[in-house]
This record gives sequence, structure tokens and C-alpha cells, in this order.
Amino acid sequence: MSFKKLSLWYLMLTKRLFCKFSFVILLCCIPIMILVTNYAMSGESGVLTVMLCSEDKDSGAEEIINSLLNEDSVILFKYSDNPQSAIDEVKQHKADAVWCFEDDFSQKITAYATHKSTQPIVKVYEREDSIPLQLSKEKLYGAIYSSFSYEVYKNFVYSELVDVNQLSEKELEAYFNGTKTRDDIVELEKREVASTNKNAGYLLAPLRGIMALLVVLCGLAAAMYYLKDKREGKFDWMPYSKRIIPAFAQCLAAVVPAGVAVLASIYIGGIARGVTSEFISMLLFVTAVSGFCLVMCIIFKSSGKLAASIPAMIVIMLAFSPVFFNLNMLKPLSLMLPSYHYLMAVYSGAYTEFLIYIVCVYGFALLLNRILNRK
Repeated sequence: MSFKKLSLWYLMLTKRLFCKFSFVILLCCIPIMILVTNYAMSGESGVLTVMLCSEDKDSGAEEIINSLLNEDSVILFKYSDNPQSAIDEVKQHKADAVWCFEDDFSQKITAYATHKSTQPIVKVYEREDSIPLQLSKEKLYGAIYSSFSYEVYKNFVYSELVDVNQLSEKELEAYFNGTKTRDDIVELEKREVASTNKNAGYLLAPLRGIMALLVVLCGLAAAMYYLKDKREGKFDWMPYSKRIIPAFAQCLAAVVPAGVAVLASIYIGGIARGVTSEFISMLLFVTAVSGFCLVMCIIFKSSGKLAASIPAMIVIMLAFSPVFFNLNMLKPLSLMLPSYHYLMAVYSGAYTEFLIYIVCVYGFALLLNRILNRK
């Protein structure tokens, strides 16, 4: 068969898919996700909403509150000058927690650092005891640490080293603030094949994985169309062993437009990691998904059975691909998923493993087709 005829078949299959309303809607969901997320990022958004308040205008507490309010964080901080109204926000499910800084904050910090008192410095009111709220307390401890560490330092110097008459508190504070460590305590190094947009918000982080699942979903939808055509006898004129060709063409016709939509959405969302990296990863992903859906066409004999299995497949891919987090348990299951290899190729440059997966999935499809379709 000539290249011209193959191209014509592919264009006709693609045109046929675009005539199906459900496929067009599925394809439109990809850029819509990015646009909706970008719109959500333009307003107030956060994993948690925490109300900040203080019982008086103590300078120490106000300084910490202002630093939290001005910090770019996944936690949305809001200020309230009335502790009771802030607590009411939590009761009405408008906020997740309240951090209320006690009156005489600086004096209580000093008393706590010098072991003269164990009175609470901050009162926390929470709607529920969830994992995000437990992790958010680390942010609170870090904000208080600056004030607390200075008081511990001052107490140690005056009690163990020098008298207050030999070194004034103003001089001590200047020395404390001016002291620099020679090296960073923590050195952060991100392992990535290319740099990404640092202004991209946390809401965009999992969208690449979710859009990858939509590409798989488009391929599985095309596999269902093929099985429906097969049931209607449209391929009865072909030998059983040759019917793998229209099955692959049907899957490829659906996956390529979906891949293009994802690639465009990635650049619209500002989460691209370089032209070469994105293009190669998507090219491999489109090839892998077409092979994966081809295997599904061979295994399932009816579109109804395939449709019934799609929700389970999407949930498995969502759980065992590094969309939100990377699970190490059941790693062999992850290695069978095209979405896993795509995300690992983008994040870690694992192209060799991706190529091995593609060879294996097409080899398995040919072997399975030979075994099940010997007629």
C-alpha cells in the first residue's frame, strides 16, 4: 500500500472522529482545563485558608503576620482583627484554621525562651485534623522560630558568657542579625531535564498528568469505535490477522490530535520544559498510547466490555502515575502504563526506558494478535 493511500486513510479516519460530538467534547476539555486553572490562579486560591489574628497590636506578632501575608505560598493567609469573627469563619467552613497570636507576644516569647513560663504563644483553631493542616503547622513554627531563636541566643549570652553591662542588647541584636553562616544549611537541587516557568502556580503542577490521561482516554474512545465497526462487519473483508492495521490507524487518528492539544495547552499554561524535550516526550507518548490502545482492541472483543473497564484503567493510571505523587509500591504495574513513562521522561529524562516500553507494547500486541486471531 502506497504512502499516499495510507495518508488518505488516516485523514478520513481523523475526519470521521471529528464528526463525533463526544470525541470533540473530550478534545476540548484539554485546553479548557488550562484556561480554567489560569483563571482560578488569577484570584484567591490555596490548598488551605488560614486566618491570622492577634489579640493586641504587639509589634512582634504583627511582624510575623505581615511576613506570612506577603509570602507566596500554597496556603492562603487572611488577616482578621477580631479573633472571634475569625473562629466563626472556621465554623462556617469559610476557612480551615485560625492562628491567633496571644497578647504580650514578645514578652511570652522571652518568658518561654528563658524557661520562666510555658504559657501558649499562639492558639490554633482548626475545622478538622487533616494532613494538610498538620503540615501547615510547620509553617507556623518556622515563622515563630526567628523571634524565639533570638531570645534563646540572648538568654544564653547574658547568662553564660557576658554581663548585660559589658554588651548592650542593641549591640547583641546587631551582632545576631549581622552574623552569616559560611555555607547554606540546606542545598536544594532539582533534578530536571530542562527548566520550567518558575511563575507557574501549584495548581498547574498536576495538570500535565491529568491531560496525559485525557490523551489515553481519547485513544480508548477510538478503540471503542473500532470494536463497534468490527461488530458491524465493516472489516469482514479483511483477514483476522490484518485487522490490527485499521485498529492501530483508528487509535493513532485519535491520539495525535489529543497530543497536539496537550502540547499547545502546556505552552499556554507556561509549564513547558523546553521545545526539544516536550516534542520528543510527546512523540514517544503518542506512539506508546497508540500501542497501549491497540492491545486493548485485541484483548476486548466488544466496545461495551472496553467501556466498562475504562474507569478502572483511568483510576489505576491516576494512582500509579506520578500525577500528584509517585508511589513506589506495585512498581511493575506502573511500568505497564504509558502515562507513567511519559511523566518520567518529562521530569527525569527517562527516554531509554520509554523506548523499551514502546518496543515491548508493540511486540506484545503483535504476539497477542497472532495468538488470538489465527483465522
